[in-house]
Amino acid sequence: MSSQLERDLVRTLDEAAASAPVPDEEFVAGVRGRQRRRRRRCTALTGACAVVLTVVASLTVVRLHAPPPTPTDPVPVVAAWSGTVPAFTTELESPERVWPEAVRRLPGTLPDGRSYGVVAILDDDRYLVEIPGWGARAVPDSQLVSYVNRSAPPSVFDVRAGTVRALGDPAAANGKNFYGVPDFAVLGDELLWWATYTRADDRVEELWSARLDGTAAARLLHTPAPADRAFPTLGVAGDQVYWYQEGAPAGIYQLPVAGGIPTPVPGAGGFYPAGSSPGHGKLSPWVKNTDVPSPASGELWNLVTGRRLHWTARPSANVSCDPVLCSGQTADGRASFVQRLDGSGYQVLPYHGTLNFTMYPAVEGRFGAGSVSVGGKPAPFVWDRSTGRAALITTVPPPAAVPPRGAAAWLLGQALLGADAATVQWSDGTDGLYLLDLRAIR
Repeated sequence: MSSQLERDLVRTLDEAAASAPVPDEEFVAGVRGRQRRRRRRCTALTGACAVVLTVVASLTVVRLHAPPPTPTDPVPVVAAWSGTVPAFTTELESPERVWPEAVRRLPGTLPDGRSYGVVAILDDDRYLVEIPGWGARAVPDSQLVSYVNRSAPPSVFDVRAGTVRALGDPAAANGKNFYGVPDFAVLGDELLWWATYTRADDRVEELWSARLDGTAAARLLHTPAPADRAFPTLGVAGDQVYWYQEGAPAGIYQLPVAGGIPTPVPGAGGFYPAGSSPGHGKLSPWVKNTDVPSPASGELWNLVTGRRLHWTARPSANVSCDPVLCSGQTADGRASFVQRLDGSGYQVLPYHGTLNFTMYPAVEGRFGAGSVSVGGKPAPFVWDRSTGRAALITTVPPPAAVPPRGAAAWLLGQALLGADAATVQWSDGTDGLYLLDLRAIR
């Protein structure tokens, strides 16, 4: 995130304070802290006020084509970037037409009528979902969503059974000041999440775990000492979760899902979790060694395979690299660009500013998901970088839809990139929503 964009976000937060519910104090402090530290610890949403979710009475999942593979199926080796960038025009079709075998149609609301956002697919019938805690509030299309209040971990929505099961303790926030759940991760059959709150003048951080099938109560795995402040982004590497932690020494720490004592990853000093999107999209198991908006070079490191990818970028106003390519804003901030990690294939795109072109990597960089200005209006897109195929979401949600404030990462208010950066959700334009399973695309 560029320093200018950070300043815009902080200014938006200040202007919203008079007309909106008071946001979590820790969140605002975190935004200002990121500006000072220039660390992109994304706990806010990017997006505008276009509405997304709709109301539906049915609880039926409809496959648009043959049933997609389950998330446990192996993902094929991803080819390198093809070297071409799609022409993002209205001639592009919507994802349900481009990849029908990978799209599911879901109810627009939970059985009790609440809006929700899918952050991960668990199996054919169960979905990990977030339920917004804030009411809708009008925000101009040119502004960022100001804050997110996540006061509980995600729940499991079983579409076939028509049930929603909370994974955390509903009373966990009782008696605690500024309680929040800044991030979470799925590891096998467990959900892990950070819970934060204040006690006197101290910030308390707790790492919790619960089984996705609900067969065991949530359990506390770890509480860092105040001097070992942990930043909220959780990554998954093999059978362990990892995060960045200050302390002695500062760096990446890992912990098995069974619990125990966190240990620093050898050689990971100066590395940080590689984020994929605002909210908690992430590039697990990759970490990065750059922590400024406009680095000239850097390194990505896969904590599972040990693979290291070095990258070099031309002078830029903002650059972000994933295992497939780099993208950002040119040095004068007037256009977007993409390139390979070695600097080759550099292309300047005809989009000015991050509100006209924003892209986040998904499925370890094979896909790009973001928003682009088409005909003067923002439209979410999905781009398969290895094949060059792309889809554009231009569905207009119904006027009665309410945008969730607690979901992971909204692409200009019209599409949701899941927490594991492997799903994209959008309105079907009537009474339901579509869900694209990126891992099911072959």
